[in-house]
Amino acid sequence: MAKAAIKEEATKKESYERFSKEIDCRTQCSIEKFWQYNKSQLKRLVKEGEKDSHTGNKGFQKTLSLVKSVIGNVGLLKAKRNCMSVGDVIIALEMPKDLRMLTFDKAFDSICGILGKEVTVLPSLMAVKKSIASMTPPS
Repeated sequence: MAKAAIKEEATKKESYERFSKEIDCRTQCSIEKFWQYNKSQLKRLVKEGEKDSHTGNKGFQKTLSLVKSVIGNVGLLKAKRNCMSVGDVIIALEMPKDLRMLTFDKAFDSICGILGKEVTVLPSLMAVKKSIASMTPPS
């Protein structure tokens, strides 16, 4: 949501200050418009996310509670931490339906499933190592 731009005619200090301000979510934030535009999808995410099939997805549930509170008060997203916390939801909403999400993050399994988008959750490196270790015969 942030747009960072550095102008050549500005000094390095001015450029850095502008860059820092823009990536720190203090200018040109359009999250409120984005949230309003996607309100029906967000409500669906909350409604479906409360079903038993998603309650075991802890990463998703943590994000879901914030989404639920933000639906009624979009101003909460102006806090940088909150905006970053719903980043996965924003990514999933913005992803075209004809693409497949490849991720290590299990929260996307619920988010994309509810939004009707395809997702493949890849195993973590630790899970791959465990799998390989279990296939290796003892010496």
